[in-house]
Amino acid sequence: MTLRMKRLIYISIILASASVAAQQKTDVLTRRLCHSSLETNVATWRYGNPALMKDRFASSLTTIDAFWRYDSQQEARLIEEGDGSNRAGIEAKAYVKKGSNDIWGEAGYDFGQRRNVMLNESSDYQTVYPYVTADLVGGDLHEENYRFSGGFAHTLKGGVTIGAFAGYNALLAYRTVDPRPRNLTSDLDFAAGMRWRWLGVALKAGKYKQTNVVKFYNETFQPTVYHATGLGTDYFRFRGSNTNTYYNGRNFGIQADAASALGKITDAGIHVAYDYFGFDKIISSLNELPMASVAEHRFNAAAHILTRFAATNTFAVEAEITRTQRDGNENIFGEAENNIYPEIASLTMFRRSTTEGSLRFAYEHTLGNVRIQAHATGGYASDRWRYTEPERLMEGNAAIAGADAAVAWHVNRCVLSAKAGASARIRTSSKLTMPETETSALNTSAKRQYLLMANNDCAYHAAAQADFAANHRFGIFCRLTWSGFRYAGSVNASNYAATIGLVF
Repeated sequence: MTLRMKRLIYISIILASASVAAQQKTDVLTRRLCHSSLETNVATWRYGNPALMKDRFASSLTTIDAFWRYDSQQEARLIEEGDGSNRAGIEAKAYVKKGSNDIWGEAGYDFGQRRNVMLNESSDYQTVYPYVTADLVGGDLHEENYRFSGGFAHTLKGGVTIGAFAGYNALLAYRTVDPRPRNLTSDLDFAAGMRWRWLGVALKAGKYKQTNVVKFYNETFQPTVYHATGLGTDYFRFRGSNTNTYYNGRNFGIQADAASALGKITDAGIHVAYDYFGFDKIISSLNELPMASVAEHRFNAAAHILTRFAATNTFAVEAEITRTQRDGNENIFGEAENNIYPEIASLTMFRRSTTEGSLRFAYEHTLGNVRIQAHATGGYASDRWRYTEPERLMEGNAAIAGADAAVAWHVNRCVLSAKAGASARIRTSSKLTMPETETSALNTSAKRQYLLMANNDCAYHAAAQADFAANHRFGIFCRLTWSGFRYAGSVNASNYAATIGLVF
């Protein structure tokens, strides 16, 4: 999709939103509250099917805002992602109802700096791990991110609803001192779905690409470049100066949802989904050598029930379980001939398996012009990493608990809202197996990861927002948020954000 086309679609959505906003009978603050109600934000997993977005909201709403975010960690939670960042950007979101069509879209741009990134010169670490390109120098990374997405849902005759969605995300990351990576990523996703009566089905597909070029301008010193393979290991044969790599990825998935009204005041639904993501890491400086590949399988099942008591009380229960398995396969090569390495075997050397189950309760009460919401969560999570040879193993299990509360007060031409909450992971068991006689320059990463898995952690957050209506259709808003974390025993981190924007 060309930049010009994305701009045209984005402008069309905003203009359509403005046109629809001018026709809205409901004032902007009431629409704002409706879009944040409990009923519209229960069982959000189902909205992976774009057809189920039809009538999610009863009214149109568009926001355009500018934001600033800053986070700081005493010690990096993940060494490969740095110990903090500062970012600024703009974004726009729109949900438009027009006849038998619901249209939604999002566009944004942000830029900033990720601080003290170590043992990783690749971008999108959570996407391409464990096969990142690394060195022992690292440093700050400058980043620019562009994103765009949009979808529609349309009701046909006979009660069938169809929908489609497309999203695109691009990232540029670079450093202006040695080592000098220049990373370009692109992530394109599609989804198409249908709903007939109580049943919905959707198919998803996507394409991922990342190119990495690391340069060194210092003629007297060049650090060793590693190609990490997980849990502190690397592909020893290709250590050195092989600095040009890229990732080719693909994904597909399917989901099915069944939802039915059990009465005038209750509805319920179940959800099952399977998603696959895989990629190949290619060392282009070795004549397009396919060093390794990843295959990740994700299974998700969930159910919910929502009950309304009169017009002032809503209660919901959600249950969800997710199982993910990521396998890393390393290719084995013979002796090179004319700089071409013949592939002779492939072995599954890395595996990560995670399981997480949760039960969530939510309650909303409206008393005059005041709305109160409360949420509570409990669950259990298991995480296991294993590298086959030499054998390395780390695993951790934890109980999960959390709660938060929010209040919104609609007074005259203003809505004042606040939210606060906390969550914790209480470790029940953990285990680490590492070779005693082997040392690796990348072991620091594995040991840091294990500290996270072996210790309790907690998170807490607070936010305040004010919306002011300029007239019936348009308003402005500002929001301040803060969150704190404590992990790896006694390490603290804080995040701050400020946002100002328009709503109509």
